[in-house]
Amino acid sequence: MRSLRHWSAGAPFDHKDAAAHRLIVERFEQSERELFDHVLRAVVLAYYEHPFVIDAIRASGRPYHLFPHFEGYAGDPFEPARDMPGHRRGHYISTSEVKRLDLTELDLDRSRTIERGLDR
Repeated sequence: MRSLRHWSAGAPFDHKDAAAHRLIVERFEQSERELFDHVLRAVVLAYYEHPFVIDAIRASGRPYHLFPHFEGYAGDPFEPARDMPGHRRGHYISTSEVKRLDLTELDLDRSRTIERGLDR
């Protein structure tokens, strides 16, 4: 709790722009990694347990149970005769035929990539 009070020095977020919000959260993540992970997990779980979010997911046509680890999701095994698309577009590569791609030209060390998670 002391750590949370320490980070409240950057809060509240009111009247601060998005860049200031991001800086406060990044500092928190960098200096209190374990606590940040716990807080992040709690926030994500709380979001997906909110009735509004559950209703929105279900309204999109996706089966969604609040606790999928208890009930699981209904689903039949894939059967090519039944489940293969009838339009015959596209293709797949079997796992044994998959080859590694050379990603060096993607320049994944760019700052934009680092900002979006390479360092996590």
